[in-house]
Amino acid sequence: MQMYKPMDDEIIFWDIKDVLEGAGLSRSLWYDQVRKGIAPQPVKTGHRRVAWLKHEVMEYRKSLVEERDKSISTAGYQADSTINK
Repeated sequence: MQMYKPMDDEIIFWDIKDVLEGAGLSRSLWYDQVRKGIAPQPVKTGHRRVAWLKHEVMEYRKSLVEERDKSISTAGYQADSTINK
């Protein structure tokens, strides 16, 4: 399993708009997965603001693809999960 590797000392915060962009998830579904401990937990960045670490969100997204590929392969199909072609 190849994980997203941030550069040394690279900390990039994503707000909810960044997290949801291209994710195919609604805001309510994202927060539900966060509450259930499925998606990464946010970091409090201000009095009423939270953000997520980019590398944790990317690892979560890749894990969804890997889970899909695993279920497809057990069904006898070959999945192409190359994200960056």
